[in-house]
Amino acid sequence: MKKIYAFLLLSCSFVATKAQYYGDFDNNFRIGINGGIDVPSLDNKTPFINYKPGFNVGANVDYFWTWFGLGADFNYLSNSAKSTYPTDNLFLNNVKLNNIQLSENSLNRMFVGIGPNFKHDFSDELSMIFKLRGGISTLKNGDIQLAGIANNQNIALNEHNSYDVSSVASAKAQLEFNYFFTENLGLNFGAYYLQHFQIKENGTGTIAGYYPYSEVNGQNNLNTQQGFQGRSTLEHEAHSIGAFAGLVYRFGNTYKNKKSKVATNTYKMEVLVKDKYSGEVLPNSEVVLFNSQGQRAYYGTSNKDGKVTFNNVKPDDYELKGKYRDINLVTKKIEKTTIFTLTPLYFELENEDERFFIEGKVTDCKTQKALPYASVSLKNEKTSEVKNLKTSANGTFSFMASKDELYSIYGKKGNYFSQTENLDGKKNDRTKKMFINLQVCMEEATCDKAINLQNINYDFDKTAIREDAKPELDKLYQFLAENSTIKLELSSHTDSRGSDDYNLKLSQGRADSAVNYLVSKGLSRSRVIAKGYGETKLLNECKNDVNCSEEQHQHNRRTEFKVICAK
Repeated sequence: MKKIYAFLLLSCSFVATKAQYYGDFDNNFRIGINGGIDVPSLDNKTPFINYKPGFNVGANVDYFWTWFGLGADFNYLSNSAKSTYPTDNLFLNNVKLNNIQLSENSLNRMFVGIGPNFKHDFSDELSMIFKLRGGISTLKNGDIQLAGIANNQNIALNEHNSYDVSSVASAKAQLEFNYFFTENLGLNFGAYYLQHFQIKENGTGTIAGYYPYSEVNGQNNLNTQQGFQGRSTLEHEAHSIGAFAGLVYRFGNTYKNKKSKVATNTYKMEVLVKDKYSGEVLPNSEVVLFNSQGQRAYYGTSNKDGKVTFNNVKPDDYELKGKYRDINLVTKKIEKTTIFTLTPLYFELENEDERFFIEGKVTDCKTQKALPYASVSLKNEKTSEVKNLKTSANGTFSFMASKDELYSIYGKKGNYFSQTENLDGKKNDRTKKMFINLQVCMEEATCDKAINLQNINYDFDKTAIREDAKPELDKLYQFLAENSTIKLELSSHTDSRGSDDYNLKLSQGRADSAVNYLVSKGLSRSRVIAKGYGETKLLNECKNDVNCSEEQHQHNRRTEFKVICAK
């Protein structure tokens, strides 16, 4: 199956191509004939039996609506059977086998299938087509019989009965190129992968097997203790890869006046995709040019500079449309007269959506390494609406946000605890930025490691939990709910101002209040311990009788938690 995945990856080139050309041969039938080489592989668990590269011949009929179409294929494939079992110096109980007889018949297959086509036109002459087909196959013959005579007895050495399968489910993936050397007649060439599923072998009793042997001093001695290793019927798969070349003929939409074809001028068009307010370019935007009949005539994806180029554009009335992520860009109408007056052809597609993007990366606070596939939540603090997504393999994320809203962003992953980032959309100047970058830091909760809880503030000389502290405690409760085996210590710390006894009592009361809040949410009290440390664990030198700034004292006032592990 790995080969068919490779073919699927090739199909992605249709999407990634810079610009797609649609010519005068859309909406047409094509018929083709071809021949080439086929390399098979059968999973029939029969040692010493192989099937050699052989030939394939085929025919196809396809219909296309611009880049998409449907088609049907027929293939006949033939591969010679080959036994690799030795035929010289064979001995049975020291008696040399003679009159060795080998019969090998080719395996013949026929495939009929239908399915979708995906076409990319480089020009009116050259096309690339990716085809997927589902259908049925027949398998006939492919039998091998190898035997010899010893002591006037016929000894079977290696065999597999012929196939006689009239209908087996099959699938084919094919990459094909068409090159037309006239308006209608051309060459086709390409490669394919063909898979047959659940082939049911025919027959009763022993239908395949071999006689084990060992080589000693150039003599191949049959293993009489094991004897002939035969097997009955089984279900198995088969597959093959191949290459082909042939002829293709296309119908419809031929040029009625060849001179007009030569005289028709074509132009190069460049489109820049950007944000109207900030002027930032928008890479990876889908850009489509629709002709006067409403058909998609050209399409492409903007590059890192926000540009896409269309070649061989013919004079017509067009509509230029685009999309950046989930945002539709402003449609631009291009009149046919413009095609002749502008040199070079240059147009701009703009985003007029006033929303902006919050983009960034989730990282480990300590190592700064990205955390892939972490959950990230964007909460609208006004409406309480929450958007969730997973980070990429590189730990990146992206949200669309409104300019007048207040947001908080935090992450979740296993035993990691996320810090919360706050963002006020009103403070983002849309005339300068469509994208705001930030980093969400997550700390791994390991044994005895203190993790600071942000925004846990108390009124002066009070221990009650304030409303603005509840979101952070709610996040801690959710962390404990998702990690049901974790127990922790929740601690409160003060600065050095005030007496030691007072600070110790105040911090204990605040820690108790935080724990009581978690218990009120449904947490078992046995999973969390409240501990007030007062000013005994300062983070800087601001102890008693040391003159420090308010900012330095604030650094010491904190609420933390740490995981308690069994000693």
